[in-house]
Formats: sequence, structure tokens, C-alpha cells
Amino acid sequence: MDLAHLVSRANRSVPCSSAASHYWVTVGEPQASAGDNITVQFTCKHCDKRVYEFLSREQYFLCENQLKGVFK
Repeated sequence: MDLAHLVSRANRSVPCSSAASHYWVTVGEPQASAGDNITVQFTCKHCDKRVYEFLSREQYFLCENQLKGVFK
């Protein structure tokens, strides 16, 4: 499942070197961080570019099922 809607606009605007556009999937487990944020790692399935995004608690819990569905 492409999770591009959770990746920041700055990271989405960088062109993918292997395909027409990035296909973002999560890598590893989400981690709690300071300021009530949750850090999620994403990687592009095509070019292996890795980015880290900070999601607010509300944003994380809204998308929790999509994120956890990837780990099953």
C-alpha cells in the first residue's frame, strides 16, 4: 500500500531515480519522540530512498490501521 499521503511534500517532490514516482512503504516500527510526536520511517520500493517523518499523535492514530497493516 502506497503511503505517500503521510510523506511530507518536500520529500514527495524529489523525483524517483528508478520509476515515474516514489512508492512509499514503512520500514521498522514507529517510535515515540519528544513533543507528542511519532517517528515513522518510509522507504521507496523502487529506489530505496529512506525518509523519516514526524507524525502528530492524532495523525498517527488516524492512519494506525494502514501503518499496522503493513507489519502483518
